[in-house]
Amino acid sequence: MALIIIAGKSGSGKDAVVNELCRRGYKRIKTYTTRPMRQHESQGHPYYFISEKDFNKKRNNGFFLEVKEYNTVKGTWYYGSPKDEMLSPKNNSENRLIILTPQGIEDFTKAARNKKINAKIIYLRANSGTISKRLKRRGDDPDEVQRRIEADENDFVAFEYFADKCVYNNSGTELNDVVDIIDDYIKSL
Repeated sequence: MALIIIAGKSGSGKDAVVNELCRRGYKRIKTYTTRPMRQHESQGHPYYFISEKDFNKKRNNGFFLEVKEYNTVKGTWYYGSPKDEMLSPKNNSENRLIILTPQGIEDFTKAARNKKINAKIIYLRANSGTISKRLKRRGDDPDEVQRRIEADENDFVAFEYFADKCVYNNSGTELNDVVDIIDDYIKSL
């Protein structure tokens, strides 16, 4: 049993993969964000959507283990992961999932160093053509798509050497095939 950390560039399919793993019985640690909901999202799915004021209140009270700030073309958006959930002993007795950025993983690793939490990092990879198509298809602003692609190129440099497992999720690959690979990996731990 382990805390399964899913990381990948924008448009790599993280939410789709995690949603399918949850349908198979895994538990997701939900993070918080100040960004607006997209179509097909709702409160608690896939995030808790809160105001910047509420986010800052939680941050000031030490609620978040890690916080990520994105300066987007539509303003600043914040994401944060709940400390108590991420450092919970349940992470060693259940297979729980969370999506984190490389910086979030670094913050978690520092905080969890003395907590003896078994965590495994899965890097979900997709080629640039797949990513670009997915971001455009979901209706993201073209300037924001370009900003994300450029930021991810920097954030994910050599990340495959840091992850415990790399899984490809390119166009033409069936979601269930990708999830089967990840599910088999988790069951082998």
